[in-house]
Amino acid sequence: MRWLLLFVLVLQSPWLMAQTIGEGTGLLTPDDQTLVEPLRQFSSSDLEERFHRLNWTLRCMQCDNQAIGDSNAPVSAQMRDRVARLLEDGYSDREIVDFMIERYGEGVTYRPRLGGHTIWIWVAGFALTAFLVAVILGIRKRHSGPSDDPGDTKLTAEEQARLRALRERSRGESA
Repeated sequence: MRWLLLFVLVLQSPWLMAQTIGEGTGLLTPDDQTLVEPLRQFSSSDLEERFHRLNWTLRCMQCDNQAIGDSNAPVSAQMRDRVARLLEDGYSDREIVDFMIERYGEGVTYRPRLGGHTIWIWVAGFALTAFLVAVILGIRKRHSGPSDDPGDTKLTAEEQARLRALRERSRGESA
């Protein structure tokens, strides 16, 4: 049974390798199973530059912290197409980012705006930092008490007399 399974897997491996997506982004064509990125023609070089800048400003919602310009996910291809169309329609960069935030949520940008729904993230970050600084300072203050150096310790007259007595007794026993 194992041999039959191994034989089937070996026969399927060329087909499986043909189904993999290579480097780059774009569409998988059914004819030759190669990856094709549609060439975008912009009316000006300024629009093309803005397109590339926005591709690295917006995050893919399916990928883990990956820009849409670097992602192979279908949602990223859709987002790139939408950005290109909005640029050609005359929208500003801010309007495009606002549109993407409205459609996909605040997580589509690498720098979420400070607002009512994100204020707790900013406050929690600063509060946690302040708490950790206070803990570190408290630990340092607690451990900065009397040092372990015997020369730094001041003994009372009673403690000095007792120390002398202990030293004399230990000298008498060793002699």
